[in-house]
Amino acid sequence: MNTTRKVSIIVPVYNTELYIRDCLNSIQQQTWTDLEIIVVNDGSTDNSLSVIQDIATNDSRIIIIDNPHKGTSAARNAGLKIATGTHLTFVDSDDMIIPSYIEQMLSAIGDCDICFCGHKVWNQKSNTYVSVKGINAGYEGTDIYDHIPDYHYLIAGIGWRLYRLDTIKNNNILFDEDLFYTEDTLFFYNLLLHTHSIRCIKNTGYIIRRQNPQSITAQYILDIKQESNIIKQFKDLAYQSKNKTFRKEMQYRQIQELNWAVRKIYYHKIGYQKANRIFLSLTKHFITRNNLILLNMNMTVPSEKITVISQFIRSFLPSYLYNRFRHIISGEKYYRGI
Repeated sequence: MNTTRKVSIIVPVYNTELYIRDCLNSIQQQTWTDLEIIVVNDGSTDNSLSVIQDIATNDSRIIIIDNPHKGTSAARNAGLKIATGTHLTFVDSDDMIIPSYIEQMLSAIGDCDICFCGHKVWNQKSNTYVSVKGINAGYEGTDIYDHIPDYHYLIAGIGWRLYRLDTIKNNNILFDEDLFYTEDTLFFYNLLLHTHSIRCIKNTGYIIRRQNPQSITAQYILDIKQESNIIKQFKDLAYQSKNKTFRKEMQYRQIQELNWAVRKIYYHKIGYQKANRIFLSLTKHFITRNNLILLNMNMTVPSEKITVISQFIRSFLPSYLYNRFRHIISGEKYYRGI
């Protein structure tokens, strides 16, 4: 077996003492053995660090970084800074990978910058699996952007892909440490701008563990500064590329993020005046500097998706916010309510 390619695996850990052993055991059992396993403890307050240290005593490939709690992005960046492999992948500390995962991905990636695969979602409570299969395809040059709709559904999340490490380091691609969600998607799209070729395979070698659901309150944290920052970053990414499909994708991501934000506005039952200010602060990033012209959303998002999004939020969104949202995605160029 060719062992000239070493794979760095970054595992950020925060309070997952119940799952980290399964995660690391799945990595240790890889058929590809030339690994650099970088485990970053992000200030866990449970026994996660003790479990990691116990496992590491019998495996010299494991490197432990023990940092104060700064969030997942900071933990991944800490791992990136010391990674020395030819290739890189991320595994969340409550997830697992099948024994042949790394070997399959290395075999497929060749000289490409990124390799995708599918994944499985394991519902631990019911012990059932849902497979999200990848596709067999390869893209180079502008085809990477033109075919984004083919692999769009695989982009969310940070697992189930293998990267050339030098592509990341040479372009100084890092996770935004000011964000605690959507940072993985922004990382990927930033990297995609510097990618020359990608490969996709059907394998479902990455396993996402769904344990006890997160509380609704945690899912609906409303941080307007973050929401605004994310929407603006998607806009900035759109302007960094001349490819029409990539720009459409970034504008679609803006709408997705805005949709999520209005769900949170509704959940928190925010009053009219405050909700109106929040909505305006978010939608300002859809507007160019010239005459407050909105990005022409009906040209960038398939009409059926607009309909789905519009009808979805209409079921619970107060009419004043719904009308503002509908105004943006309707394709009208001028928004005079500002």
